[in-house]
Amino acid sequence: MRKIEEVGAAVIVEITSLVGVAAWDKLAPDTRARVKESLGRAAIEAMREPAGNMIRAGAEIRTGTVIVGAYQAMIDAALEEGKDDEI
Repeated sequence: MRKIEEVGAAVIVEITSLVGVAAWDKLAPDTRARVKESLGRAAIEAMREPAGNMIRAGAEIRTGTVIVGAYQAMIDAALEEGKDDEI
């Protein structure tokens, strides 16, 4: 499972726990796939800029902009995963 799908699935689990599975199940399968992809992408994009505490935690391993650049490269890679396959 691509990271975008994994994150999207996690978001859907939370949404269905709030609104109920029946509402989710009413959507067509292709719509559910698009929603999962969209929510996964949005969640990962929101995480692209690390917060100060994230940078400090990473600084224990690396220093300065190295950790920020590495973190952003990992997020970018997750966002690019399977992009050629997109409709």
